[in-house]
Amino acid sequence: MTTSAGMVLSVADRLHPPEPGAPDAVRYKEWQHFVLFDGGDRTVIVNLSVDGDLAGSGGGQAKVVLLAHGPGGWAGGVDLYDGGDARLSARSPALRVGRQRVGYRGGRYHVSAALRDRSVAVRAVLTPAAAPAMIWHDTPVGSGHVNWLIVPDLTVEGVARLPGRRGALDGWRGYHDHNWGRWWWGEDFGWQWGVAREPAGGPDGPPLTVVYDRTSDRGGAVAKEHTLSVWSGSDLVRVFTRHDLRARMRGRRGGPPPPRVPGVMGLLAQGAASGIPAVLEAEAGDGADGLALRFVPDDAIEVLVPSEMGTGFVRLAEVVGDMDVDGRVAGRDVAFRARAVVEFMGA
Repeated sequence: MTTSAGMVLSVADRLHPPEPGAPDAVRYKEWQHFVLFDGGDRTVIVNLSVDGDLAGSGGGQAKVVLLAHGPGGWAGGVDLYDGGDARLSARSPALRVGRQRVGYRGGRYHVSAALRDRSVAVRAVLTPAAAPAMIWHDTPVGSGHVNWLIVPDLTVEGVARLPGRRGALDGWRGYHDHNWGRWWWGEDFGWQWGVAREPAGGPDGPPLTVVYDRTSDRGGAVAKEHTLSVWSGSDLVRVFTRHDLRARMRGRRGGPPPPRVPGVMGLLAQGAASGIPAVLEAEAGDGADGLALRFVPDDAIEVLVPSEMGTGFVRLAEVVGDMDVDGRVAGRDVAFRARAVVEFMGA
C-alpha cells in the first residue's frame, strides 16, 4: 500500500453516526463489509452493521453477518444485537458489536469476529494493496441516500474456523467496502454489486480488479446510478459511468431455494430466490476502452431484513459464481475468468 493511500483511508474511512437527537437518526444505516477469497473455491464474508437511533429510546440494532462458502456450500449466519452492544465514533472506522470488531491501525484493517454458535470465526489483518475510491456520494435510495467507499484489493493474514477447514488465511486476498446513509428498508429501491479479481497478471500488466455497482428500483428494471471501476494492480485506471454502461439480467436462477438467514426470517420467505438472475451481463464502452462482463451464479444465500415500511422483508442475496471479463482498457487487452461475489438486493 502506498503512503498516500494510507493517509486517504485514515481520513476517509470513518464512521458517520447521527448527532444525538437528529431527526433522521431513526433512518441511519452503516456497515463495514469484507470479502475474503482464497483464489479457489472458498469465500468468506464478514459484515458488522448498525441500524437506527442508537442514542434514542429504542436504541437501534446491530448485526454481525459471517458467511462462508466452500465445497460443501454455504455456512454461517446472522447474530442480532441490541444497539447498546455497539461501540462507534465519528473519529475513526472502528466498529465494535459485542466482542466482534473492525479497526484500522498502522495502515491495516484488523478484523475479529465469531458467530455465537462458533460455526464461523475470523481473525485477520488486511493490508490495502490498491488505491481506495469513493464510488457514490449521497446517491438517492428511496426517500434517503447511500454512500460507498471501497478498497478493492487487500492482502490477508490471519486464521479462520470454517466448516471443513481450520487454519491460516495467508495468501488469501480481500475486498472491503464501507456503506452508510439514511433510508428505510422496504422502500422502492434495489442494487446489484459485484467484485472479481484477475487470477494472475500477464505480459501487459498486473492483475485487474473490477467492481460493478448499479442502484435501481426494487425490481431491478430501472437503473439509477451505474458504475464499473477497474484497477490495474494498485492503480485505479478506469471508471465507466452510467452513460457508458448497459446491463441485462437474464432469466431467473433455477434449482432449490437458497438457504436463508437469520433462520426465523427464513420461515417467512418461502419459494425461489426471486431477485437472482440466471445470468448478469454488462457492457461498458467509452472511446478506445470497452469491457464486457458475464456473471453466471453458482450458489447463493439470502440475508433477510424486516421491512420498515410495514409487513414483509427485504432480500440481500450473496451469490458466488464465475465472471468472464473481456475487452480492452487502459491500453491493454483483457480476457479472464475469475471467481466473483455479486450481491442482489431487492424483491
